[in-house]
Amino acid sequence: MNGRVIVLHTTLEQESRLQKLLPWHQGHTDADGNRPHRNWFEAELLECLVNIHAKELVDFLLSEEERRQGIIPEKEKGQA
Repeated sequence: MNGRVIVLHTTLEQESRLQKLLPWHQGHTDADGNRPHRNWFEAELLECLVNIHAKELVDFLLSEEERRQGIIPEKEKGQA
């Protein structure tokens, strides 16, 4: 993994919600019949799940800040 590690502090409510998502990930079967997460430890699954979404959020936040500072141009109205 490249980059720095950022510690993410979660609330008790977030931890509870994450716990409820784990059974699906542990039981998930890919189209080829492989169950990639069935032997993962709970901590590994939680980290993977949070990392996927945290990376997306960080990219969004950086783009917004870059637009605000004029580093990248604002999107024109009606443009996605």
